[in-house]
Amino acid sequence: MAYLSYDILSERYDELYGEEQVGKYKNVVKIYGGNLGVVLDAGCGTGLFLEYVKHSREVEYLLYVGVDISLGMLRIARLRKDNTSDFIYADVHKLPFRDKCFDTTVSITVIHHLNHKIALEEMKRVTRCRVIVTQNKMLDDRCIEGEKYESIREAIYIISP
Repeated sequence: MAYLSYDILSERYDELYGEEQVGKYKNVVKIYGGNLGVVLDAGCGTGLFLEYVKHSREVEYLLYVGVDISLGMLRIARLRKDNTSDFIYADVHKLPFRDKCFDTTVSITVIHHLNHKIALEEMKRVTRCRVIVTQNKMLDDRCIEGEKYESIREAIYIISP
């Protein structure tokens, strides 16, 4: 149960990994930018991506929904919630949303914790325009098909549903 360790780690996650995660968000925004529209953050953790886009001048969003399977991470994330966002306990393998209800889905450094095939199919199912997935470049990327960009440590994929 990998998510159990994230429940324990949740109190210190931002302190330990926040700076690294923000660097990944900057790379995603640099490549994509623009308006994300209605956005799903699949594996949202503590909600750092919401915090980043709320204060970014390079990207906009209409509504943000974050999902995670770690209740500890969601507890921290819900502290960032405002009237344009929500956080939901859900498994990325079986998202509780209608088909094509999000403009953009982002999943940042999460895919290696999941069954790639099922998770990507679910993300594509609920997304109209684009799925943006990042993963460590050291991991096998044969299961991800999409336009690929690379930063120093991350591979960023933009996938059309």
